[in-house]
Amino acid sequence: MYRRFSRFMSYRRFYVWRARYNYLVRNCNEWTFVYVLLFLGLLYSCWIIWKISNPPVPRVHPQAAKVQLRMMGEQATHRVAVAYDGGGAPGVDVSVAAEVRAAAQRSARVRGTYLSEESLQLQAHMLADISDYITVSGVCAPYVCWHVSETITRLRRASQRTAALNEALQPMLGLADGALPPLEGELERLQTSWSDNFQDVTFHGWALHDIQVMHEQMMRQYPERAPMPWYSRLTDKPADPFYGL
Repeated sequence: MYRRFSRFMSYRRFYVWRARYNYLVRNCNEWTFVYVLLFLGLLYSCWIIWKISNPPVPRVHPQAAKVQLRMMGEQATHRVAVAYDGGGAPGVDVSVAAEVRAAAQRSARVRGTYLSEESLQLQAHMLADISDYITVSGVCAPYVCWHVSETITRLRRASQRTAALNEALQPMLGLADGALPPLEGELERLQTSWSDNFQDVTFHGWALHDIQVMHEQMMRQYPERAPMPWYSRLTDKPADPFYGL
């Protein structure tokens, strides 16, 4: 018999484990196995009760995230108003380097609202809470999983667009006095005080708001999450959209 297991273990280890197996078989009757199964069932029941009564603590409270995001939205709106009002009469092109620097600074301040460390930390905490919820519960309720994925993708694209525009304006912050460079491409936003419509900032704020609402709804579902997601998958319909990406 050892010939079958010779490639996996040594001669001595094989006979030690065979002796242990024979000892269990000879000294354990049917009642012993019943007691072991009952004990394991009791432990599993205690684990389920503990999982139901002790949901994970979110990294950021949903109401705190809501207030924080509202404050950032009001700050972005105020900075947009300052950017429109601080560049002179609407439609008048800039003529000196100082005006270009000032316009770039105002635009950078607007986009810095959602690119700040505070905003990035809030995004990271909400996304981590959403990921933990899906991992623990095994579902995306009350949303469909593809909708969650699409919302996160939309936020990532909005963030990348805002960061790209902000990066394109950075060279203008240190523009030296003298002849103005050609304001082409993304720099056309600096030609007048009203050239930049800040749509990327608006879309970024909307995407963050969608994530915040999703985070709030999922945190409400924590006490009702499924402790055995595999059981829900077996009993529900196979085409249930909650369980498929």
